[in-house]
Amino acid sequence: MVSLELEARLNNLLTTSLAETANIDLFASLEKEECPICMIPMPFDESEVLFMTCCGKYVCHGCSYKRTIIDMKKKNGVRWHIIKTSIEHLTVAASAGNKVSMDKLMKMYKKNALSKEDLTQTLRSFQTSSNEMKSKDRDDARAFLEMLPAHLPSRVAVKGFREYNL
Repeated sequence: MVSLELEARLNNLLTTSLAETANIDLFASLEKEECPICMIPMPFDESEVLFMTCCGKYVCHGCSYKRTIIDMKKKNGVRWHIIKTSIEHLTVAASAGNKVSMDKLMKMYKKNALSKEDLTQTLRSFQTSSNEMKSKDRDDARAFLEMLPAHLPSRVAVKGFREYNL
């Protein structure tokens, strides 16, 4: 008796499911969800789709990639602006004869952050400024300080003058 009731229920379910699915075309093209950014249908392969946790939507990899590139360009633009400003400040200091700034500009040139023309122009200004600052008295003072015994402190302060590192 239980088997007759079970068989009747199964027959009823099969009849109902056949009636519900009779109008479905199994070979019809599926309507795919569109990417909310580019409005192109999403790929079937789930590995080509990215879930955006910020909005809870799926986005195609093309749009995700483009967004990443735009973000990188913005960050690099800010970074390049900082480097450019730094180069300008170092160029002014090196042109005034500052050796440390000139050394930093040489390192930036080696990293391709400075053009050869800009480096050459700055180097000429640096040499001109350094030559203008040379004097016999300064050379004599430097020679005298180099002759001092090694056990003396490395910093020499003369009353009325700044303290210099040797």
